[in-house]
Amino acid sequence: MRHTLLLVPVVLALTVSVAAAETVIGFGTFGGVGVPTGNQTDVAKDSKAGPTFGWRMPMAFGGLSLEPFMERIESKPDEVYVGTLDGLDVTSFGANVGIGKLVRNHGGLHLTPFGGIMLAKARRENGPAKDKMAWQGGLQIGLHGSETAHWDLRASYMSIGKLAGEPDHRNYINVSLGLTAVVAPR
Repeated sequence: MRHTLLLVPVVLALTVSVAAAETVIGFGTFGGVGVPTGNQTDVAKDSKAGPTFGWRMPMAFGGLSLEPFMERIESKPDEVYVGTLDGLDVTSFGANVGIGKLVRNHGGLHLTPFGGIMLAKARRENGPAKDKMAWQGGLQIGLHGSETAHWDLRASYMSIGKLAGEPDHRNYINVSLGLTAVVAPR
């Protein structure tokens, strides 16, 4: 009983500190380039850089952020396969965790490292889709534009698990520019 009573002030203090820390929620889109890299890309020579785009919903709570997202990379076919085979396209759904705020409604320029996990669906135009777990890590340079707009430039490294029949992982280096609308607080 005494231990339970001791927990009450701790829980109240944590609740007040989380409520006092400004919570910011946003919804944004982004676009950029995804560059396949690594041993498997060098061996297969089937894909080269292509556009990447998607949406993000960053939520900043105090000193951490949580960000559900959807991202699509449309790799172009390498020269050897032009007209016969599409590059490997990847659609992924996942969540990032940022050490700092991935979205702000005040402040200026800031750097935020982030990392996340996702379910990646890799497919070709004429082939079946393959679902694999993947991870990514990177750095965001964010710029608070106004109370309702936040710009960010991101660079990340993404690694997808081994696809059937391939000896190694698929890796990408992604660079994107995003615009997030701050939806709360308003």
